[in-house]
Amino acid sequence: MFSKILNHFVLSGIILLFIATQLVAGEFPEAKYGRVVHSDVENLTIVLNHDIDDITSDTNFSTYYVIRGDALNVKEGNYIRGNILPYGDGYRMENIFIVDKANDNIMTSINKQLHQDTLIRGIKAFRTVDEHIPEFALFNQDGRVLQSREFRNKFIILNFIFTRCQDQKMCPAATRKMATLQKEAVNTGIEDLQLVSITIDPLYDTPGILKEYVENYDIDTSNFSILTGPASVIYDLSKQFGIIYMKDDGTIKHNMSTVLVDKKGKIIHRENRSIWKVEEFLKRIRDA
Repeated sequence: MFSKILNHFVLSGIILLFIATQLVAGEFPEAKYGRVVHSDVENLTIVLNHDIDDITSDTNFSTYYVIRGDALNVKEGNYIRGNILPYGDGYRMENIFIVDKANDNIMTSINKQLHQDTLIRGIKAFRTVDEHIPEFALFNQDGRVLQSREFRNKFIILNFIFTRCQDQKMCPAATRKMATLQKEAVNTGIEDLQLVSITIDPLYDTPGILKEYVENYDIDTSNFSILTGPASVIYDLSKQFGIIYMKDDGTIKHNMSTVLVDKKGKIIHRENRSIWKVEEFLKRIRDA
């Protein structure tokens, strides 16, 4: 399977590099903007005021159906963007992101440096054990912009997944393994640990989708974040962490890699498969 992935990787790289030149952080096509007036988790609807220049006006209020994750994430007063589609007797909004100019500027600045570093490293973009991880900024399952620098002085265990993965030996197994590790770390008294999963399907895996994913897996998000962002940023990160992926037959074929990063941001261990031992990672943390 992976020989086929490798054969297509160059072509995928060309396509994604084109995307990288077209997208800026957080930009998605055909987006509509508005200010959240109300979010109804029970009925899965939100009310937006599209007249963002006059927050007191009620002439441009619209109600949209949304998924549960988005209804939970957006709060009254948030400015959001999303795609509007016909839905039953009304409309639904999907691909929802909270709009914040300051956060958008942070993402643009940090991820621009990430992209430049990826280009400079070229075929040596892949970071091996004893190298430091790059800085990046992505959206978490709550729709908040999260910067990798927030993990400083913590051990990090990081992998790549996507929520629609149906292969129980791949992403679902990896997520269950991470959740088990999280619980075992607490039981053995390990603190200062952050778990991070980054999606390789960012056009589908929006913060709202990730919110539902963590609920379905009963994930404690106090130190476990599932991240998404622009396709160009995900591509740069996948190159730097050695993840190869391609769309095939309605799914995404990819390799697996789980890395352990020390408190100084240096990779100290890597497992290049979905099946790994929780105790091995815990032991390396204790011995670090």
